[in-house]
Amino acid sequence: MNVVWLKRDLRLSDHAAIKAAVDAQQPFILLYIFDPQLIEAEDSDVRHWRFVQQSLNELNEQLINWKSLVYVAYEKSEFVFQKLIEYFSIDRIFSYQETGNRISFERDIAIQKILTQHRVGWEEFQCNGVIRGLKNRLDWDQQWRTFMIHPPEDAPLSEHCFEKIPPDEWIKLFPKSTPVDFYDNHPLFQPGGEKNAWRYLQSFLQKRHENYSLHISKPLFSRKGCSRLSPFLAYGNLSIRQVYQMTLACLPTSKNKRSLYNFISRLHWHCHFIQKFESECRIEFENFNRAYDNIEKVHRSDWISAFERGQTGIPIVDANIRCLIATGY
Repeated sequence: MNVVWLKRDLRLSDHAAIKAAVDAQQPFILLYIFDPQLIEAEDSDVRHWRFVQQSLNELNEQLINWKSLVYVAYEKSEFVFQKLIEYFSIDRIFSYQETGNRISFERDIAIQKILTQHRVGWEEFQCNGVIRGLKNRLDWDQQWRTFMIHPPEDAPLSEHCFEKIPPDEWIKLFPKSTPVDFYDNHPLFQPGGEKNAWRYLQSFLQKRHENYSLHISKPLFSRKGCSRLSPFLAYGNLSIRQVYQMTLACLPTSKNKRSLYNFISRLHWHCHFIQKFESECRIEFENFNRAYDNIEKVHRSDWISAFERGQTGIPIVDANIRCLIATGY
């Protein structure tokens, strides 16, 4: 069988890895790994994994149509693939490339070594117009637009596409359960999942975009005037291409074309800055501008704590931080 390894691409539509797995005409499973290395990282919070769990729940609701599900493991990724190769005849892995932190990059290097050792193929696909190994960004804009206007990579799914692994067999292989707080649904946070992502996109394009340009920098008004798509894009409930093409389709009839053009430019920025990080990943640990290396920084843990709790005494800062803590936005 084959494996589609889901990472930051938690959807079934416009999914190049799933389409390639269907085209390969071999049964496959959808796999998601809650990797403790990532969960315990400094840039991780339970709200991220709660959003992922909600996205997986919704995927499983859709997969009922094909009597399938996403197989989930709570283990180091290297351990999961070693086990899968040991117990099953794995031909190929399909996934998207991920531009993440150093932990995720080193994880992928380790996975590649395991798969190469066992002669298992791994096909990775370009994510949202971000190009791995790009030497410079001279013609990146044109390449991005070409990627965005390409037809969505939708796969004709059927029950026969999916390999069935008995639940008790899977639990024997990966007995650790997902932490219970991943299942806590916070009433003030945006819920994850493909269905919710489309709901937010449609409400933005139908009405909310009217004040996008005017309200984008106003903390209170931006709650409705902005798209609110960031988490859905971050975890791939929607692809940038889907959002881009839907926005273009709304342009001819919109009375607020300027707002939509400004929104499209920010979709471009989204990928532009991920491309910048992909090409210069040192900025996870170093100043992007070397001039900042010479600035003396006084470390005040009490100031940092006040900022984190929204207690700086600067009203607009404190209001925004407290809102972020309470609602995720």
